[in-house]
Amino acid sequence: MSQPIDLHTVVTGSGLPIILSHGVGSDATVWEELTAALDHSFEMVAWDQPGHGQSAKVADDAYGPSLAYAALCQVADAYDRVILVGHSLGGYLSARYAIDNPTKMAALGLIATGPGFRSPDAREKWNRDVTRGAEKQGRPETLVGLHQDSYVMDHLADIACPAIVMVGSLDAAFVGATDYIERKVPGIERVTIDDADHMVPATHADTIAKLLLDFLSRHQLVGGPPPRHRAR
Repeated sequence: MSQPIDLHTVVTGSGLPIILSHGVGSDATVWEELTAALDHSFEMVAWDQPGHGQSAKVADDAYGPSLAYAALCQVADAYDRVILVGHSLGGYLSARYAIDNPTKMAALGLIATGPGFRSPDAREKWNRDVTRGAEKQGRPETLVGLHQDSYVMDHLADIACPAIVMVGSLDAAFVGATDYIERKVPGIERVTIDDADHMVPATHADTIAKLLLDFLSRHQLVGGPPPRHRAR
């Protein structure tokens, strides 16, 4: 995308950056409790998807998977080395970034994340449901949740950084997707959070914070000088 996307970001703390990417229909506020728990050790970067939260709206026909991924790239490319943590669509985008930018990745955290679709029929059904929902709610920004290929699904085995995937035990639609990610990503750690549904970042933020801090500590990613920022 030639022109910068007008995105709202909230940056707190200092250290190695953790970029927090939310899901469709949500916004950066879903990360507030998690951010407060971890910003003593990291630079926490929460951002709003295009048209979500305080990020600018774009033309209705501009929303889609390309815009969503370009937005994450715009945020993450400002740093030399990153930890990406994403929920739902944000996890899918974070996985794609990890595939495309292996040398920039310090670690990857996926929460209630799907890997996309290899079956054209399944992908088309998902896109129909997303489009129907957007029309019914009058929220074209949710079209960032559309899918166009099986790229992430086909390249999960290429993710080389330390990775953890978390899912709520009550999140039936994503438990199977988590099983698939666990099988495909080399060495990934998997945690099922009891009595949690799809909005686990909001309902179980303290649990996720503890899991992430333990995971990142074991991979020696806590402490030390912050990385150099690129020119923005």
